[in-house]
Amino acid sequence: MKTDDVRKILKDYGLKVTPQRLAVYEALCVLGHPYADDIVTYVRQANPSISVATIYNTLEHFNQKNLLFKLETSHDKMRYDCGMHQHYHICDPAKDKMMDYDDPELNHLLKTYFENKKLEYVKINDIRLTIVGSLV
Repeated sequence: MKTDDVRKILKDYGLKVTPQRLAVYEALCVLGHPYADDIVTYVRQANPSISVATIYNTLEHFNQKNLLFKLETSHDKMRYDCGMHQHYHICDPAKDKMMDYDDPELNHLLKTYFENKKLEYVKINDIRLTIVGSLV
């Protein structure tokens, strides 16, 4: 993703564009479902002066602004995803891998299912699904 694209995304989400935010968002896009430690390593290779606390604070700020998803794993570690389009995840705990799964038919099925349920006690904003299995 180009720096100008990242600048636009940050501005669209009402965030001030800073070198630290640009570096963290770039890491999110390049690494694909990274752990926080992966992001720290990536960012600090090119920007050694950025503190670990700044990186963690930036991730939390992005989360609060809905600019990323936090993904829980079976290893009790958090992964991050900057793909904000409707999609699901396939996770292979044995290989410690996670990948996106796009399926418009599944989107439609889940939306229709919950519309038909007419749950009076909840307004569904999003459906997140993680499929756990072995990647072949």
